[in-house]
Amino acid sequence: MRVISAILAGALAIGAFSLTASPAQADWDANQYCDIGEFCIYEDIDRGGTVYSYRYGREDWNWHDGVVPAPANQDSSWENRTLGPLQAQIYMYGGNDRGGLSTPTICLWWGGTYVRQFQSASDQGSGHLFQQACHPDSAAFS
Repeated sequence: MRVISAILAGALAIGAFSLTASPAQADWDANQYCDIGEFCIYEDIDRGGTVYSYRYGREDWNWHDGVVPAPANQDSSWENRTLGPLQAQIYMYGGNDRGGLSTPTICLWWGGTYVRQFQSASDQGSGHLFQQACHPDSAAFS
């Protein structure tokens, strides 16, 4: 009987620990949509709305071409979780090739930079590239 009581007490203790540990695990993860190694663009501020994610080597110079779903002029918050050493540069006025990107808007350094809102760049993006350095005319965040 004591063995059964000890087993039940142990099981209850484990169950109680599990119940107390669950809420912490259930908390919303701010990066649940943007994995490590990705650059993410959100349709709304504060990581809201549709999320578009890109990995290095998968940059999209023209968000308007319809080849893949893209946030063409619907970008309001940005997150760069790439591992570096390249920055993610957003441009306005995307074209059919790299020459079509003209005006830099916002640039995020690698390693977890997050911009919840930046009015002068919001809903302006037409494409992005991964670059060694941010364009000097761009707003840079690190």
